[in-house]
Amino acid sequence: MKKKILITIGHKKREFEYILLLSSFLKKNNFDVCIMYANFEVYSKIFFWQPDIIILGQVNQNENIAVAKYASKSGVVVTVLNCEGIYDETSEIKIYGSKISAFVDYLFVWGVQHKKDALKSTDLSRDQVIITGTPKFDLYKLRHSIKKSSSKLRICIATSFSPADIEWKNISSNIAYKHLGERSILKMKNEHLQLRNEYISLAKEVLSIFKNVELKFRVHPLESIQVYVNELGKYRNIYIDNVETTVSLLENTDVLIHHRSTLATEAWMFNIPTATFTNKIFSQSYQKVFDKFDEVFFHKEDVIKWLKSKQFDQGKFETGRNEFLDRWYSFTSLKGLSSVRICNFLNKVNMKKKRRMINLFVIINIFLFVVMKIFGKTNVFEVVGMVKGKRYLDEVNKNYIFSHEANNNRSNFDQLQK
Repeated sequence: MKKKILITIGHKKREFEYILLLSSFLKKNNFDVCIMYANFEVYSKIFFWQPDIIILGQVNQNENIAVAKYASKSGVVVTVLNCEGIYDETSEIKIYGSKISAFVDYLFVWGVQHKKDALKSTDLSRDQVIITGTPKFDLYKLRHSIKKSSSKLRICIATSFSPADIEWKNISSNIAYKHLGERSILKMKNEHLQLRNEYISLAKEVLSIFKNVELKFRVHPLESIQVYVNELGKYRNIYIDNVETTVSLLENTDVLIHHRSTLATEAWMFNIPTATFTNKIFSQSYQKVFDKFDEVFFHKEDVIKWLKSKQFDQGKFETGRNEFLDRWYSFTSLKGLSSVRICNFLNKVNMKKKRRMINLFVIINIFLFVVMKIFGKTNVFEVVGMVKGKRYLDEVNKNYIFSHEANNNRSNFDQLQK
């Protein structure tokens, strides 16, 4: 009998591609896999489908902690494969709940440093924290070459200013944000708004000075893209995007300008020149690794000068970058693919005795399912949207995982493995 695995995704643009790859390996290892958006419908899926294992993207908010607790009480083996993997070793960032061993069985981490942090900040034992790497980087390892040639200079400007769009009331339950506090969040918001404007100004400058150039303006998946479209949409030779996969993006990038974006660390893996553009008053307390292993510019004039010179040899950073990539990401020290390691581990995990646990969310889902049939809706979230409105529907539609998406796209990864 096949083991059933439920995988939840918090943000589709960020996670769906590499989760599909992992799913492809799991299917080949005789697992029955279901991928779904991490909203309230997860509870009814656990109740009715009764998975053997659940893979969560994080345990740092009340919502996903509640899911982990419910799954554990239902006899599901609870595992966590973090969807994000860059943190600053110089400051303590709360990426896990401190008391999670009661409802988390195993934590898959990207590298040695992540394991140290997990053992330091949680009550998990050493045997519960498993270094696997991340399926996200399996996508790169399966490609023979990352860069494609072009006659034009292809510049990518990547933003990471999602705090500019946040409101405290919407993120106060997030452990990382709660640790910082409302006052710090407001300060961070204002700083990110200022930097966002500076990046828009830089893009306009690049487009006005460079003629034989292709500019991609890569908006962070958690940011509002409309702000950039309003400011830059009228220009030619610019492509504003927050959907394209990172693999595809880097294949067509000659140089990357960013603000402490994880995209830069991925560019390092393929020797794509990168530069950090920031300002001296910016007081962000994490991801300072870029100050050590990157060109750092505080004025857009200096960025333009650097681009004009085309002096992109960054060999001086190579040793430090490679050490960082291995310590945090296990990019070279772990041979083979992360997806294979995760499959092999899960194959050996002992299952628990499952039981159906009624809770409020299960009851609400059953009620909503009945209402869905009455009103002729296709999905339960559409019923909720009747009350919550269009904004809710738009947000869920961006992240909702429809069954045909997982089934159709998984075949692409089967081909890639060959």
